Amino acid sequence: MIYGLLCAANLKSCVSTFYPAVGGEGKAQLMTTHGRGDIVATGVRADNKWFTLEVDDGINPMSVVTTAGYNPEGWKYLGPNLLGKRTLRVKLVGLGYVRNLDEAQKRAGEMGYRLVEGQAREPFKTRFSKPDDKGPVVFGGSQWQDPDGGASVACLDGFGDGWHPYFYWASNGFHVYSRWLVAGKYLSST
Repeated sequence: MIYGLLCAANLKSCVSTFYPAVGGEGKAQLMTTHGRGDIVATGVRADNKWFTLEVDDGINPMSVVTTAGYNPEGWKYLGPNLLGKRTLRVKLVGLGYVRNLDEAQKRAGEMGYRLVEGQAREPFKTRFSKPDDKGPVVFGGSQWQDPDGGASVACLDGFGDGWHPYFYWASNGFHVYSRWLVAGKYLSST
């Protein structure tokens, strides 16, 4: 059971006390406990700010399809093949309007980043359980072929108090308000 932590007038100091990297100036972050007394930041980290994300690439890539509510029949994982658990240092960035996934990968590379794989979508949802309503999050480092033959990437969009996972065609344009989860160009594994 999840219990909300309400500090009302003193939210900034509560956040700063438990998570100094989250506290500070700007919009207050939502906090929850998970029934064990540990406090976890649930508000999405500010755009262009680094944070860590634990990702288990040992999962079946088709689980990214099923957790979005799709029937996996006819879907195919296009890669890349990933193994093991990783701790990624990531952030959300805007790439502006891009015509397709290839252009997004190129633009991210020019900025010194690589796009993070769709296997990070569920860990991102777990880490940040409340959307910030700033636009969709795109996980463009891996692709799936949908039953109609189109290459797609994993995405998240926020609606109210929850996230909506979905896939978006890699060959279509991505809007200026899309945010991309990126990491440094090199993988870090644990």
